[in-house]
Amino acid sequence: MNCKLQFIVNKEHVAWTDLIDTYKIDSKSKTTRSTYVQNYARTPQPQQLSENASEIFSHTVAAAIKSAQELGQLKSTTSFATATFIENINNIFDALNSRVLRDANPYKRPLSIYNSKTEDVLEAGLVLFENIEVYENNRQRKNIYCLKGFQCTIKAILLLWNKLKKEQVKYLLTNFTNQDPLENVFSVVRNCSGYNPNPTIRQFRISMERIISIRLKSNLGNSNCEIDDSEHLDLDVDIPMANNESNSEMSGNISFLRQVSELNKSSNIENSEKVIQNKENIGPIPEKPTLELSSNIYVAGYLAHTLLKHHDCEICKPIILKSDNASINKSEYFCFKRTTVVTNLFIS
Repeated sequence: MNCKLQFIVNKEHVAWTDLIDTYKIDSKSKTTRSTYVQNYARTPQPQQLSENASEIFSHTVAAAIKSAQELGQLKSTTSFATATFIENINNIFDALNSRVLRDANPYKRPLSIYNSKTEDVLEAGLVLFENIEVYENNRQRKNIYCLKGFQCTIKAILLLWNKLKKEQVKYLLTNFTNQDPLENVFSVVRNCSGYNPNPTIRQFRISMERIISIRLKSNLGNSNCEIDDSEHLDLDVDIPMANNESNSEMSGNISFLRQVSELNKSSNIENSEKVIQNKENIGPIPEKPTLELSSNIYVAGYLAHTLLKHHDCEICKPIILKSDNASINKSEYFCFKRTTVVTNLFIS
């Protein structure tokens, strides 16, 4: 990222420093949310792969910036506009990479005659890129070709979809039209009959027939836009305690969790009631909300959801859950920002 460039999106400033400051706040916690940003926060690189861009322009990074702002840890007048811009680019990335008919992410569903949401996102993306202004040394730059490239890509997909709709096609998975499958196919074609970097039309047709007939075409297992999320949490790290009080709170928490785990081995209701009565041993939640505390609550909620999904235990529910009617406090900002799907196409 060229730090000398200034971006104005819809008449609002978008600052790279907001992402850097959020990373600095996030890096001080033991449960980080923006690990992908660390290399760029330290040494911004002038050239980036699309894989790196998809990591930065993600819903998680946008949620971290918004949470840090609302918790008062990030003091910036441009942070909301920056997070909104990142969120919008993430939605466009998702709309351009739909792979299955029914995706849990509403922005990553295919173009369809039954659902116009993806088409509306792409049309709104055209307007977004048209309203991006780039300045360097107080002079507007007109040679940022990636902005025009995005517009050409979106227009081409929308034109193709309008053509397919007239031919009674009901769905279009946009991932089939992006660069990754094309690069894979062309690389196989160039390898036919030796190294042929510039095949003629006749050679290309013959190569395609040969590839299809003997099934030499093999799709990549991944892409240069997304990475495998199969990373494991490092849970065996020794956490230093600040004082004896912290040690007693941690030992109380561990003791309580061990008692709860023993309930899985026995269905003794009397023991269960004793554990419930002793749940006051859990250490108190810090009064001052932080981004780290908000992330911990998000992880705890996910674990509770997974546990109760497989073991619907009425005894465990009052221990690990609270009422749905309880208002969201500041310590739950990241959980709210991370999981909420806005109804509007773009956040204004």
